[in-house]
Amino acid sequence: MIDSEDLTRLVLNEAQMPGAVVAPQEVLNCIEGLANPIHAFGECNSKNRIIDTLQQRYGFIHHRRFIEDRLTDDQRSQWVGLMRWFFQAISEWRKDSDPNFHNLTAIFAIAAFCDDGTGFWDELPDDLSSNTGLLEALAELLSAFDFEFVAQYSMKEPIWEREITEQLAVAEENKDLWGFSNLWPRFEHSVIPHAFQIQFVRCLRRFDFGILAQSAETITKTSNAMMVARALAPTESFRLASTVRNTRVRFACVYQTLLASPRRPELDEQAELELSLLLVKVAEEMPHWAEWMKIFNRYPLRYPMLQRALGHALSKVSNEALQVYIESISLNTSPGASREAITNCLRTFQESASEETRQALWAYAYRKWTAWRFNEADPERYLSQITGSEIDYAVVGYLAECSSGEERIEKQAELLQQLFCLENHWHDSQTTCKTRWYSLLSELQLYAHADKVIACSIDLLPTKIYIPADIHSTRYLQLMYSEI
Repeated sequence: MIDSEDLTRLVLNEAQMPGAVVAPQEVLNCIEGLANPIHAFGECNSKNRIIDTLQQRYGFIHHRRFIEDRLTDDQRSQWVGLMRWFFQAISEWRKDSDPNFHNLTAIFAIAAFCDDGTGFWDELPDDLSSNTGLLEALAELLSAFDFEFVAQYSMKEPIWEREITEQLAVAEENKDLWGFSNLWPRFEHSVIPHAFQIQFVRCLRRFDFGILAQSAETITKTSNAMMVARALAPTESFRLASTVRNTRVRFACVYQTLLASPRRPELDEQAELELSLLLVKVAEEMPHWAEWMKIFNRYPLRYPMLQRALGHALSKVSNEALQVYIESISLNTSPGASREAITNCLRTFQESASEETRQALWAYAYRKWTAWRFNEADPERYLSQITGSEIDYAVVGYLAECSSGEERIEKQAELLQQLFCLENHWHDSQTTCKTRWYSLLSELQLYAHADKVIACSIDLLPTKIYIPADIHSTRYLQLMYSEI
């Protein structure tokens, strides 16, 4: 049985052979009366009329994934003939003979009708790229796309929605990517790009990536850049971001792809490489790198697909960029899955980085960790058990690679002394006393684990709890601090 993608490929290959050309006359007639057909295709009613016309004549194309190879000979002949017209129309299109874009609208209405996201444009013949006039016109039209938020059916929008759209507009005007990144997820599922916006991007990506990049350079709104990124696969999106200098487009290509990560599998090897190269390029411009780390690394759990590529990139950036990366991480006494995400990044970094680069990052992490001390500065903090942090992997890396055995022994002895003398000091309450107890025990875990890493060459991430033997043997301490 032939699947939808293979069937499309067979039809497009057959359409490249000589044979009957079937013009979509009903569609051309439907479009002919429109003063601005491209704009009209973005409006629900006009678009539906055009699509309905196509559906009545060529509905079997739209539903091919369900009928698979059970097309009749007549249906297949119509489809092949329509594709012959499609190829011919693309090759022969000239702006001076179609100033109002009626034929262009018909071409891309058919493209939108046939493109089910399984590689329609990739199967088209290479020689269609010879019509540079068409590609340049698409680039110009693509640059002109815009949209605004309006209430549906002329209804009055809710107050909260109006306030959020106003905030988004302010973020756009101020080029505030951090603000945009916090607001956009509220709209992401309700924003539908113009169908031609998607098709123009895919056409330019297929036939002249350079023209696509030139068009993207002219985009002045992050929201418009997000629509362009939606039309591209991850590898293509990251490649576009690496090609352009437009910071909005760079950000949108990465953000849109990573934002969709729950609906996508892991990045493939090529996409991961493209993203890593892009991150290295962004790190050369420290203000942009700092902004990106604030967006993508403050809540790493939101962007699981980023972590391995970021780890590879960190192995190739400057020490200043490494410090910015570490400082962008928000430490918590209940790190949860964020610890796993960051560890994924750091483990990849460890595998790729030179010893000098590795130790530089470990040192930045250790300094941040020792200054934090399990959120000691917060008077409201409370610990009821041994815990960790998001950067435990890097801290253990520092202790194992950058500190001496004498330093580790001395620090562990100091922590043990503080533990056993804890009750000799005044505390505001029993709660603060127990919090200090667990803070010291939590700190001790990484030193104890570092010794095991050196002795046994195990992974840097602690997975077991270490309790000093003296605590195990002292019933009073077990009762006092519930450490049983």
